[in-house]
Amino acid sequence: MSFEKEGPSDVVFCKCCCSKRQKCGMLSVAITGLVLSIIGGLLYLFYHLIFNAVVKEQTKIREGTLLYPEWVKPSQKVYVGFYLMNITNAEEFAAQKPGNFVKPIIEQKGPYTYRAYIEKDRIQPLDVFPKQISYRQTFPLYFEPELTVGSEDDWITTINFIPLALGPFFKYVLSSPEAENVTNIQKAAIYRTLNRLIEDANSTLITKYKAGEMLFGVRDPLLTSIIDVINVVLNQTSLSHLVPISDLFGLFLIPNSTAGWHHFNAYTGEPDYHLTNMITLYDNQTELDFWFDKTCNMINGTDGTTRPPFSRREDIIYHYFPNACRSTYVKYTKDVTVKGVPGWEYRPPPEMFKAPRSSEENKCFCEESDDSNYCIHDGGLYMAQCLFGAPLMISAPHFLHGDGFYLGKIIGMKPDYEEHTSSFVYEEHTGAAIMATKKLQFNLYVQPDENIKISQIMDEYWAFPIMWVNGTYTINDEDAELLFGLIVISEIVVIVVEILMFITGVGLLVYVSRYYVFVYKKEQEDSISPYSSKKESVYKFTNGAYNTYNADEDKKEML
Repeated sequence: MSFEKEGPSDVVFCKCCCSKRQKCGMLSVAITGLVLSIIGGLLYLFYHLIFNAVVKEQTKIREGTLLYPEWVKPSQKVYVGFYLMNITNAEEFAAQKPGNFVKPIIEQKGPYTYRAYIEKDRIQPLDVFPKQISYRQTFPLYFEPELTVGSEDDWITTINFIPLALGPFFKYVLSSPEAENVTNIQKAAIYRTLNRLIEDANSTLITKYKAGEMLFGVRDPLLTSIIDVINVVLNQTSLSHLVPISDLFGLFLIPNSTAGWHHFNAYTGEPDYHLTNMITLYDNQTELDFWFDKTCNMINGTDGTTRPPFSRREDIIYHYFPNACRSTYVKYTKDVTVKGVPGWEYRPPPEMFKAPRSSEENKCFCEESDDSNYCIHDGGLYMAQCLFGAPLMISAPHFLHGDGFYLGKIIGMKPDYEEHTSSFVYEEHTGAAIMATKKLQFNLYVQPDENIKISQIMDEYWAFPIMWVNGTYTINDEDAELLFGLIVISEIVVIVVEILMFITGVGLLVYVSRYYVFVYKKEQEDSISPYSSKKESVYKFTNGAYNTYNADEDKKEML
């Protein structure tokens, strides 16, 4: 028997080389797995750091950011629907006598829908710290017949606003410090003239207007006849330049014209993004001067179109609305999705409609000595203080959140939480409003006045619901797709890549660890195997590869 002999150096070299290559390969795999698992674990963190930095930068109110063009002129369509209240028992209501109050039966007509073309002009960046921007908010409305139930030519039978508002208006003007030079004799003459003009115009408790005219302007015969009296009285005071007087009557005549477009200052978000779009100045006022304490006169929050980015879900969101003469607020209600974009929904809480006498936060909307119904009963805010005495009251539609007092004076109104409450949905990262329904009811607060005869027919103190307004806004498809891609899809992609990298990295580490466990076990098994004690005799024919070979011992074993 013969064997082909190889040099011992060859055998040793091949075994060592193979072992080193395997170990180096496994080490590389282990390092790769470790790197992948670490990157996978940190990728989401890195993504959010970059994402947050980009959002903070692009939501600043300055030229060149993504927010700025939408802030100046929103591309989304904003619609305003007007629901007008029509009296169906008009003859009975008009024929009532003092001491025999007749409840009006109300029929809601509409909505009469208009598109609002919102745009900011007179924009001026301000060199202050933190940075601010000055602008005027324009709000023209255009009729949308295809979205309207009815027509602008529909006749609306309603309460006769003008004569019933004269008493509170003149009481406000003539009791103001600016009218201190008007004598009691002159005041009596003014009221005699007003009563005569009301009688000459054959005014009753009701009147009729076409829907479009009632909203945006009509020449009322009574107003035309008393406009000279109003101007004479105002010219005796310093209020003539403040009170907007016209021979046109319309509930939204002023808001739809330049006289109702207000000037604001707001923070741009530089350097503090928490202040983005927060209003700092309204018509040159840092606070209001209508109410009876600093708290109610505060100008808080944004205009409602955005909130600061990265606000917390539980944060209360404040809005300042000029038409409400106050700052309002909303609270988180639930998570929702609008056109695929996740958002947080906020609604005004019932406590915001509490009466001043029963609410610590609302008590400054009435004087301490005022025991009027609007100070005692929940559900309405009397606004005469900010409307030059005009007896207007705002509330939620159908007196939602009221205590039943105002609702009990009329027939035909049914408050419903889902239908009549406002809601705002904000995208959680950018703070952009992706859907909103802003609902507000305007009421004439009716009260007997000793100076105006027609108001004495009703000896009740109550609120007649003139109309309620529903402003709606929903993000358009293009912007929703953009937000969905930037926020939802990008995050999904990062999460998927992160999971794949982490799983791959951990898998490689597991594979390497299992390999080394296997090798370790194999070495242990080889070290205790009976076969290993005879390896010298097994390899004795390998031309002395093992230098411990003993020929004498081998001969003994063969014998």
